[in-house]
Amino acid sequence: MKTYMDFLVQFVRNPEVIGAVAPSSKTLARKMIDRIDFSKIDVVVEYGPGSGRITRELVKKLRPGTTFIALEINESMYESIRRNVPGVSVYRDSVVNIRKYLEKHNKRYADIIISGLPWAFFSNQKQNEIMRNTLDVLADGGEFATYAYLHGTLLPSAKRFKNRLYQDFARVEQSSVALLNIPPAFVYHCRK
Repeated sequence: MKTYMDFLVQFVRNPEVIGAVAPSSKTLARKMIDRIDFSKIDVVVEYGPGSGRITRELVKKLRPGTTFIALEINESMYESIRRNVPGVSVYRDSVVNIRKYLEKHNKRYADIIISGLPWAFFSNQKQNEIMRNTLDVLADGGEFATYAYLHGTLLPSAKRFKNRLYQDFARVEQSSVALLNIPPAFVYHCRK
């Protein structure tokens, strides 16, 4: 229950950073990773892991030796992920600095980037900056997965983000809706 209250408090304080009133459901977490072939993955990056629901599902699938890096900008959520998923490499920083953390792990590119960022709350400039950095570090043929809340897809910024995905990636697919997630959400699965 504390995790739900943490999310609600953080959302009220800073909605453009948290963007969620509750942690992702297990169903949404599985939709984020169910299409990934983990046998071919060397480097996984997670943007905005929050309390770690998706992270926990991810680390169950990783092969030994896979590099996993998470970036969380919110201090409370950063502490939460460190508590809830001990032993993962999580850094308190903006995702625009992902190159620095890849280099810290002696890696040039990520094979997979999983994003829990609230894209619909971001300005055009912020969406562009983050996506530019994402495309820069994502390997050719790499995968990018992020979710969108069903009700938020009507916002102009969400429409702009969706159009950006179709422009920037060779393939974009949408998952079915995770109706039991609060609020209901679906996943964009994108391949560079």
